[in-house]
Amino acid sequence: MSLSEVYVDNCPNLTVRDALIQQISDDYKDINGIRPRWINFAELSDDELVALSEQVLEDHTRYMETEYDPEWENEMFDYLEQEYWDEMQDVSEWDEIDELYRKRGW
Repeated sequence: MSLSEVYVDNCPNLTVRDALIQQISDDYKDINGIRPRWINFAELSDDELVALSEQVLEDHTRYMETEYDPEWENEMFDYLEQEYWDEMQDVSEWDEIDELYRKRGW
């Protein structure tokens, strides 16, 4: 497959190359919990980028079929949402909201 044959969805403001890099990064993070920041995508040729994309997509597909647990993700989302609202109930001023956001790293 060549770069011109890559189908890009939901990325109207990105080049095909940038959209492919974004997809590789997203899929890698889904699998491993971190983004592959050590990969210098600018140094990769189009063919190397497509090959990496195909490998990561294959790994991601296998991960989704064998290891991904949507129930855990739903429970974690519910927990974090409740924690957020519990904290927000104690906040009465915008300055307190700003401080809460700073504390949480947002």
